Amino acid sequence: MSTNDIPPVVTPQISMICGGLAGLTVDLALYPLDTLKTRLQAPEGFLASGGFRGIYRGMQSVALGSAPGSAAFFLAYEQSAPYLSHLVGATNVRTIAGTDYQIPATSPIGHMLAAMVGEVSACTIRVPTDYLKMKLQTNVHPSLSTAFKTAMLTPRVLYNGFGTTLVREIPFSVIQFPLYEFLKRKFHDKRFVHAQNTLNLSKKDSLEYAKLSPLFSSIIGAFCGFVAAGFTTPLDVVRTRIMLGTDPYGNHYTNNPISTMKRIFDEGCRYEKGFLMKLGQQGSFAADKKLSPELIQQYLTDTKTHPGLEVGDRVKYSKGGVKVLFKGVVPRTMWISIGGCVYFGAFEGAKSIAAKATGGYYQDKYD
Repeated sequence: MSTNDIPPVVTPQISMICGGLAGLTVDLALYPLDTLKTRLQAPEGFLASGGFRGIYRGMQSVALGSAPGSAAFFLAYEQSAPYLSHLVGATNVRTIAGTDYQIPATSPIGHMLAAMVGEVSACTIRVPTDYLKMKLQTNVHPSLSTAFKTAMLTPRVLYNGFGTTLVREIPFSVIQFPLYEFLKRKFHDKRFVHAQNTLNLSKKDSLEYAKLSPLFSSIIGAFCGFVAAGFTTPLDVVRTRIMLGTDPYGNHYTNNPISTMKRIFDEGCRYEKGFLMKLGQQGSFAADKKLSPELIQQYLTDTKTHPGLEVGDRVKYSKGGVKVLFKGVVPRTMWISIGGCVYFGAFEGAKSIAAKATGGYYQDKYD
């Protein structure tokens, strides 16, 4: 394989610096929304986990881990994408839509595989800092030092939810980044054709004209973040529960994301069924807003051994389970949409500044 088979890429130094700056910017700016989302998903409930109080708790952990985690992601993502495309047999050039011009480009499958590699790299840093952050957000520990000292008694707890985080982050990135690259290409090609056919610019000038501004890239990033966040919210709920460790009554969640998701779904269905039954028995539920552990345990029994559960309850009351799995979807999609806007805008802006400062990070293959 010759070097000409691989399209030019951003240098590793620029990937790390720009990615780190983008990650730190978005995480610090939008930290309050992340706190509200975590508290909504906590098994104790929103108010018991702190409500609107202390929404900046745990920000020190994010400040320490955000830049390295994001830098690790973009280093792995941008440097591996063209090579992974080549390995799966994809060509590393593409034809601009509506023309016969070819330019260096990484294939969609390359972006998907690179996003997976990037997430594995980032999560080795992100998961421990997220664990400490969640413990502070939900008032489990009074300070970062206390949370860290407690975790050090059993260091492996820092990686509680590592597998679940990958289960959440890999689908998220596999949706977000290929979609982001696809939309960027579509708008790039439209601008190129406009420059060629309407403005009568040369090929090189048309390519320069077709480059998307950081502001436009940030708008595309916001949309892609919204789509990916909505689809992966149930995985985020599962991750939050596993990292927090136990339900309101001290029962531990397993590290298996599939069994934990099923348990959360079933708990949501049972809670709604218990609510409806109690409402019918008492005429009012206002005086008892939380079902007792005993009443919840009553609905852990099998339909064959307890008449309280009827055949078809899973379907009849599935809305309850689905609602639990989508807890926090509004702040999550808001946070990630705004975050995508800031994240990609900051990243593309930093790359643009770095390119001008270094005389360009691409080898010019357009002439």
